[in-house]
Order: sequence, then structure tokens, then C-alpha cells
Amino acid sequence: MKNTNKNHLLSIFISLYLSVLVHQISAADNASYVAADKIFLNCGSSLETQDTDGRSWEGDNDSKFAASEENTLTSRAATQDPSVAEVPYMTARIFRSEFTYSFPVGSGRKFVRLYFYPSSYAGLNASNAIFSVTSGRYTLLRNFSVSQTTEALNYAFIVKEFSINVENGRVNVTFTPSPYFTNSYAFVNGIEVVSMPDIYNTADGTTTIVGQGSAIFIIDNTTALEKVVRLNVGGSEISPAEDTGLFRSWSDDSSYIFAAQFGVTDTASPNMSIRYPRRIPPYVAPVNV
Repeated sequence: MKNTNKNHLLSIFISLYLSVLVHQISAADNASYVAADKIFLNCGSSLETQDTDGRSWEGDNDSKFAASEENTLTSRAATQDPSVAEVPYMTARIFRSEFTYSFPVGSGRKFVRLYFYPSSYAGLNASNAIFSVTSGRYTLLRNFSVSQTTEALNYAFIVKEFSINVENGRVNVTFTPSPYFTNSYAFVNGIEVVSMPDIYNTADGTTTIVGQGSAIFIIDNTTALEKVVRLNVGGSEISPAEDTGLFRSWSDDSSYIFAAQFGVTDTASPNMSIRYPRRIPPYVAPVNV
């Protein structure tokens, strides 16, 4: 992790959860977290549709989450990569000027996930989609290019996930086309806002960095976080529906292993269950992790 100042985004470089065998274990009957706020917005659509996980996404046409749709366009993607799901990636809302969604939610930390698929929408050049995204005092993305980022990472689509604390009962997400590039515009395919427990903070407000000895930094309610990668080490991919109520995606770790050093994977006995330490709630990670 790296620590910026309190009014800027703190990035989590790696959120690694190891698959560890723990003896004498017994999991709590209810390991899932129940989110008080769950909003899934399929941007550029007028329909309520389901994704491949069975989650319902509402369209944002005439949405209660936007005061006006002036200076926006909606469009289907010109093409669809075979690996890209219909929902929420095949429709988008496009912004030529600053535009804000406002989501009424309870107080506390929220996951904010932004879904992007780089394609031509409404005849626009995908490479001109360069924009910033802010939420309150936090800059989540600055001069961000979906097409350049996905090309560099060899991704067909990308999800940007953040954790922010909410105190005033609303999550505002503002898209602003970059003023530094000609014909720039902003777009988004889907927005997800989900309540989350404060799993990053500690009783004294300090957090240690793995591998950094005694180095500590503060994670408090003024700190925002960005997920860079979340791995199920030695295991397979875990979809949001298979998570513990937090709708997190867990990636297979094989593409992150250097060269041919794949190591040896092992799995726990099917008769083994997990007992979590008193300070670790069961929803911190799925049992398969």
C-alpha cells in the first residue's frame, strides 16, 4: 500500500489472501455479510436486467440517481468481445461535460465499483474517452483512458473498485472529460455501490504493511482505498456471487506468477473447516480462499 494525504486516494497495491490450512477449525454457520445498501446501475439502459451471476441491474434512463440527463448520450457498444458479458458492459452513458450520479445510502464504508468496456459508442472514437472521476473530496481516476489501460493490461474490460467512507448519506460520483485533450469525453457502463464492514481499520487506527517490518500507516474514515488485485492464491477464480456478501471478485493467481516458477498447490481436506480468530469475521474471505 502507499499512503497519500488524507484528501486523496490511497491505493492498495496488492490485496493477497493466502489459502492456509488451519487445524481444529469450525466455521460460523453464517459467514456472509448482509449489505444495507446494494445498488447496481446498468448505464445507458432503460431495462432491469440480470448479469451472469443472477444479480439484477436497473437501467439509468430517467434514473432517480441523476438530476438531469442533459448533455449525455446513451449507446450500445459497436462490438462485443466474446469474453464480455452483456450486463453491464454492452450499454453506456456518454458525457461531454461534467455529470454527477448521486446515490442515497447509509453512513459507513462503501464499495464503489465502476465498470468499463472500451468500444465505440454513438460513433465516437474510443481513444478519445479520457476523463476523471471524483467522489466528494476523493479523486478516484485522473485523466483515465479505458482503451489505453485495457490494451496495456491485455484486458477486454476493466472494473475499478474503491472503498470510501460516507458520512453525509450520499455517494456522489462525478465524471469529467479531460480538458487537456481535444474531443475528449467520459463514459461508464455500470456503477455498483455496496455497503461494506470496516475490514481495513484497526482498534488503534494503525495498519502494518506486509514485508515492511514495523512500518505502519493510518487507515481512518478520511482514507480512501483502491483495489489493484485480489487473488485466490493456489485456487480458481471466485465470482462476486460466490463471495461472502461483499460481491468481491477473486482472481486465479497463475497469471501473476513469474516465468515458470508455478510452485505446488494444495487443498485442504474436505473434512476440514475453518475457525476464524476472534478479531477476524468469517466474511473476510470465502471458505474456498
